[in-house]
Amino acid sequence: MGLIRVIFELLVLYLLYKLIFDFIIPVYRTTKQVNKKWEKCKAG
Repeated sequence: MGLIRVIFELLVLYLLYKLIFDFIIPVYRTTKQVNKKWEKCKAG
């Protein structure tokens, strides 16, 4: 019982890790780039 729970928790942590690094970071970078372009458009 305990082993199954440990494996399940490791799987959840791994999925969260993958989600953060494969989704949130690229979205954050893209958002920053879009904001820079938007500032240029407003200023120009």
